[in-house]
Amino acid sequence: MVDGNVLDLLTEIFNNCIIIISNFNINKLQKLLYTRKVPTKKPSLSLSNDKIIKIKIAGIGVGIRTDHTKIRGKILNLVKNYVSSYEPDFFINLEYIRSLKPIIRGKLKRCSKAIEIIYNGNKRHILHSDKETLLQFDSRLQNINGYITNSNNLIILRYLAPLVLIKLLEQKRGAYVHACGVEDNNQGFLFVGPSGSGKSTIAKLSKYMGKVVLGNESLFIRKEKGRILICNSFWDGKKINSAFPTKDVILHKIFFIQHAKKNFTKFLRPPVVVSELIKNGCPGVLNSQEIINLFYFYTDVVNNVPCYRLGFTPKEQMWKYIENFKGH
Repeated sequence: MVDGNVLDLLTEIFNNCIIIISNFNINKLQKLLYTRKVPTKKPSLSLSNDKIIKIKIAGIGVGIRTDHTKIRGKILNLVKNYVSSYEPDFFINLEYIRSLKPIIRGKLKRCSKAIEIIYNGNKRHILHSDKETLLQFDSRLQNINGYITNSNNLIILRYLAPLVLIKLLEQKRGAYVHACGVEDNNQGFLFVGPSGSGKSTIAKLSKYMGKVVLGNESLFIRKEKGRILICNSFWDGKKINSAFPTKDVILHKIFFIQHAKKNFTKFLRPPVVVSELIKNGCPGVLNSQEIINLFYFYTDVVNNVPCYRLGFTPKEQMWKYIENFKGH
């Protein structure tokens, strides 16, 4: 039985949320809340170890397999900071082919300028705008295939982040958000906002002030052993994120940022926070059940981490203001 308070909160979140999730409504939400999730088994694949690149992103193990020696070498060089002996939670079979046309089947849905989502039964396809890259996967991530037609174009690696997100959401313990992350005195601060809101500016200010910048474009939030953590997202919007540390940091505060003439903060109510987090995430690649799990996870986050609106000036005084800010 689902707590009525949770239903009320989710209903209010939907009323506050300004994004539109196609083919999804509150009645479907309430129906899905009462649907028990069937446990899934970890995929069992027999793969040659010398053809598998093992990496770890946000606590999730990923195995990348390809028979193409040149592509495998390039990938290994790009993901070297993330290489791990951690046993993969899912595998991606990467194949070099001449054309994507024989594979693309189903209804197209434009998700952004960069990608289109193709739905074909239980399978989802992510088609990049260059028409040289296609990722095909099912909801349980038991059968993931990547196809590229240009061995010099490895943009397909950017889609590891959505796959990691889907895996985290199976257990309602993670999310992906457009934000700048900063560590200060072993405390993590998340500065959330769309393009142009000041994430890069805060990253530069933080670095200048001697803080540890965890990422300036996007990060993962995840729950581990009762703690909410922030960590590197692997992809920073244009390339693999190799400039920032891969460490996990306990999340202390979340700020939704905007440029202002003077520094100020305003406490935000949980429904507003969840709506803002979803708006600054990547719900377009998620199915209905994954969106439900995302709501549950964000509800957990806002119940454990204080969240504020932050208006800031691009000056050193910004960090002094945050350090002196005790919350309210």
